[in-house]
Amino acid sequence: MAYTITRLLLSKYLRGRIVDLEGEGNISDTGATLFVSNHVGWHDPALNIFNLVSHTGYHKVYSLALWPIFKIPGFKQWTAAIPLEKEKSKALDGAVEKLREGANVLIYPEGGVGHTDTISNAKTGAARLALLTKCRVVPIGLRRVDQDTVGTWQKAKEIFTGKIKIRVGRAIDLSQWYGREVTKELLYEVADAIMTEVATLAEKKYIRS
Repeated sequence: MAYTITRLLLSKYLRGRIVDLEGEGNISDTGATLFVSNHVGWHDPALNIFNLVSHTGYHKVYSLALWPIFKIPGFKQWTAAIPLEKEKSKALDGAVEKLREGANVLIYPEGGVGHTDTISNAKTGAARLALLTKCRVVPIGLRRVDQDTVGTWQKAKEIFTGKIKIRVGRAIDLSQWYGREVTKELLYEVADAIMTEVATLAEKKYIRS
């Protein structure tokens, strides 16, 4: 129902805030896809999700993240969110369940908004999901259009007015890591491989220090 309302009432408004879109053909409507994105502002969750659902036949995209926008009444339900709250392991378990059911999941491994041209030390949740489910993994690179905002009010306003550029990459082949013991080192290796692709699409540099 939420996506039907979005299609009918909000499509033009949201689409107008995506000023450049590349690689939309890499978004499959077959489900069971883990979308991995960088994070550039409070406004990008709604725009990123809208772009994905509008290219998957308006199927749900379960977003796994901790965003201030979730405090808006009804937004968690509208986005089919799996919020990263205190018990993060439960959120990951929920994402694994959805992927195995054939659903799409969106995750932001940076752990916060990136304000520079460098992405560093990505968290390993996306890597863990990819290894546990062997699902399709698609990287997404986002770029801001407007200047970085300062202050809570400006950031909140940007939710409704901010614009972004989106580049969607091809699915990443992670098969070389399948079947291996899942260690911290392996998770870092896979996370770095995924986020290097994301950073390239976002015209940023990825490092792990």
